[in-house]
Amino acid sequence: MTSQITQDIPYFWLSAKKYSEQTNLGYEETLRQCETGELIAVQTDGGQWRIKVYKYESVPFEEYEKVLIRVTEAESKLEAVKTLLEVSSESYTRDNKLPRSNRNPVRKIHRM
Repeated sequence: MTSQITQDIPYFWLSAKKYSEQTNLGYEETLRQCETGELIAVQTDGGQWRIKVYKYESVPFEEYEKVLIRVTEAESKLEAVKTLLEVSSESYTRDNKLPRSNRNPVRKIHRM
């Protein structure tokens, strides 16, 4: 289902060759992304690919939403890892503190 927002975004169609030139993405990679659906593209009756490109250097709204979800999930996971590391670090230092006399175990050599 297409939202009103995405219907209002102006776009145009580029050939796979032009798209690869403008994005510096290799031509073969562009074709692969067309075939796998990573790019919004249609194939003409002649077998040529036309890629939907949004004006004003924007990305498709659906793609933006996907990336936003992935970023939010990644940030949540990162915060959980930070918390886990902080708790582990506190636990390690609390449990493994050396007695004051052993903190700097340098032996003095006495000469006779």
